[in-house]
Amino acid sequence: MTDTRALCTNSERSLSALWGKLAAEILMQNWDIALEELNRLKEIIDSKNFASPLNQVHSRIWLMHWSLFIFFNHDNGRTQIIDLFNQEKKALMKLPLIIVYCSFSLVNILGPFTHNRQCIGILTCTS
Repeated sequence: MTDTRALCTNSERSLSALWGKLAAEILMQNWDIALEELNRLKEIIDSKNFASPLNQVHSRIWLMHWSLFIFFNHDNGRTQIIDLFNQEKKALMKLPLIIVYCSFSLVNILGPFTHNRQCIGILTCTS
């Protein structure tokens, strides 16, 4: 996959190869490398000019979906998931099931009294 991305001149195919590499690293449970690929993919999504804003939101939603696999298995994932989802509040509003899943997960991971204000702020998009 790395060679394909390096040799590819088509940006769409290169982006698809990066999504494939992310999926492969997740399936192989290489959480450190998967986190690197996730961050690389996030940078590309943030900097790329998409054909429409809806396509960019769609990519951000998929990024959040795939990030759940990494963050729930990576050593520092519990803090990084809060940071990512705090940055992606607008995209979260397009995906109500992730909000429900994340709210349940955050309460279970962080405990009922730890970081309550931060969790509530993220879930209500006010912080």
